[in-house]
Amino acid sequence: MSPFDAEIRRRLWATIVELLLQSSLDSGSPLLLSSEDFNCKPPANLNDSQLVSGSTIDPVPKADDTFTDTSLQITLRRPAVSAFQRLLCDMVLQLYFLVLHLPYMHPAMAKPLLHFSRDVCLETALGISYTALMPSLMNDDPVLVALHAAAKTEPACEEYVRLMICGSGPFRYIHIQSHNVIAAGLLALVHNELPGPFDPATMSQVAVPFGAGRELRKLELHAMLRAAAKWAELRLAAGETNVKDYVTISVPLASIEAVMEGVAADSARQTKGLEAFRHAASILRNTASYEASSCEDTRGTDPTHEDVDGIGSFRFDELDDIAWEHFDQIVLPPW
Repeated sequence: MSPFDAEIRRRLWATIVELLLQSSLDSGSPLLLSSEDFNCKPPANLNDSQLVSGSTIDPVPKADDTFTDTSLQITLRRPAVSAFQRLLCDMVLQLYFLVLHLPYMHPAMAKPLLHFSRDVCLETALGISYTALMPSLMNDDPVLVALHAAAKTEPACEEYVRLMICGSGPFRYIHIQSHNVIAAGLLALVHNELPGPFDPATMSQVAVPFGAGRELRKLELHAMLRAAAKWAELRLAAGETNVKDYVTISVPLASIEAVMEGVAADSARQTKGLEAFRHAASILRNTASYEASSCEDTRGTDPTHEDVDGIGSFRFDELDDIAWEHFDQIVLPPW
């Protein structure tokens, strides 16, 4: 067997094992094989360009610390569980907690019997959001810095954080859903400070102070929601082509802050929404101009840049719009 055929078979088998693991997680069933059921070696640390069909010369693998086209498959096949693998697995499993309890979070606003589901959603959303924060985002907020120091949490995994910022699909929507849960939890705490049933037409009531424990939770949720807006801004700078995520975090954040300050939330939503759109458009323009200048420098000299228009386009508009303008009309009991 030629070196080319052997390497292709190793890569195909690694892909089959990954798909089998993902299907087992999706169906909730145990894995159908173990590492003792096969003796196929993991892919070599090679770039695709090093593989030549029909060649009898073994390509020289790169060093282990050199990134290649097969680095991800090699990392997933390693027996020791890395921080990236653990965080990625934890994110997938935490998603099932959200799916299970999220339908009961809204009714829990008025039914204390369902309060457990509300707590599970909040704790899960906070856990998912914390792991995706860059150190710079956390260091910018004194509340998050204090919480991070008090909890003695482990350092952020750079590979995982980059994937959550640059990735699409589940790496995007699970965090957007978590941020919505955090916003809903913060809104509920803020509304519980208001004397009597909440009326969206009069949002200037004097707040009623409550226990220090809930006040600390409110500070934590508020700080995390501010960090979520910066996280969405980083996604725009990294190549995200839709401003919906940034706007749908910035607008409810402005609405909640208006309620906390005792001013009209409607005008705050409109003002912040317009500012968010303009800021997002500015980021997209800067990104587009940078990519255009880069393409002009490389087009014509590198054939790999030909016919790649639209390669970074993703279908980000398939999700339904979030009706945040109606969310603050929920009448919450004082419990």
